[in-house]
Amino acid sequence: MSKHIRIIGIGIFFLFALFSFAFCEEETFTITTYYPSPYGSYNELTTYSNTYLAINGGSVGIGTTNPNPRRPGLGLPVPKLRVVKNDGVGGPAIEVQNTYTGGGDSAIDFIDNSGNVRGNIAYYAQRGSGDPARFVINQGWIGEITPLNTVLNENGGNVGIGTARPLGKLDIQGGADTDGANDPQAIAFSYRTGGYRHWIRTRHSAFPQNNNAFDFYTNTSYDPEASIGPGTGNVIGMTINNGNVGIGTPSPNFKLDVDGDINTSGDLRKDGGATVYAYPDYVFAPGYATLPLPELKKFIAHKKHLPNLPSTEEVKKEGVKIFEQNRLILEKLEEAYLYIIQLEERITKLETGLGSRNRNLQKP
Repeated sequence: MSKHIRIIGIGIFFLFALFSFAFCEEETFTITTYYPSPYGSYNELTTYSNTYLAINGGSVGIGTTNPNPRRPGLGLPVPKLRVVKNDGVGGPAIEVQNTYTGGGDSAIDFIDNSGNVRGNIAYYAQRGSGDPARFVINQGWIGEITPLNTVLNENGGNVGIGTARPLGKLDIQGGADTDGANDPQAIAFSYRTGGYRHWIRTRHSAFPQNNNAFDFYTNTSYDPEASIGPGTGNVIGMTINNGNVGIGTPSPNFKLDVDGDINTSGDLRKDGGATVYAYPDYVFAPGYATLPLPELKKFIAHKKHLPNLPSTEEVKKEGVKIFEQNRLILEKLEEAYLYIIQLEERITKLETGLGSRNRNLQKP
């Protein structure tokens, strides 16, 4: 009789436990292993609430039984999580996804011991035409903490944007149209609201080769949409193109090509040491022959300008060469002094002759 009662009691206990488990909203499942661990393995572990792993020390390995490789004895910090992928297929070892149908963000946050978000790596879904989808590396949240420095490759190496083989500390590569108008290799500098956006752009072209340039654009508009790219809504400030520098022009044809006025508080100086500068002291050298005044008069009447000076047509075509123009003007000025000296000598000679004649006429 007592045996049957024990059996009935045990059955009632198991039924009560079964119904309690069925109606429980949350269950804590604890796996406790001992050393040596029991035989067998767990193929899957599914949880529907908070899950705590290695909370009292140790590390978690996914895809590996050794979450701390090559570190014992090296004095290196032990990782809390190590993910190993070894299938020879490629692809990601970790995926982060927000399955919200309205477009959810996905992020990995980095938090300090005070609970502050010091930075994150995030994907932001598109929320409108003015808020496009993007992948960002953030430094904390706005207004929460003092922004930190962002350091890439602190211990060496190069950083590449648009290239898998960066050859410099920062190597940016991209394509462009023939005229370089849509070259993505541009860097923007803007005010915190996005306005006053200035650009540094490179232009690359295999043909024509004179379209390889380095451009600087400036913008005076507060509106972020007023300068959505280099050359759009802004003004080119300076260009370096095939060894020429242009200010106000994208196609400089000289070592310095300026489209506009130049104001300087110093001198414009031509180097007289590297190359022999033909300064017109030669006009006063012995043997220098000026054009006779009758021939000069004839030349001016026919050409409408002085000898060696450019004509109006030449200036329109070639422009004015300042240093050469100054040299030629000084040459003509010094020649004018020679003409004055020659005239003075003739006048003196005539006056001397007239004086002698008058004295002879006055003799009784």
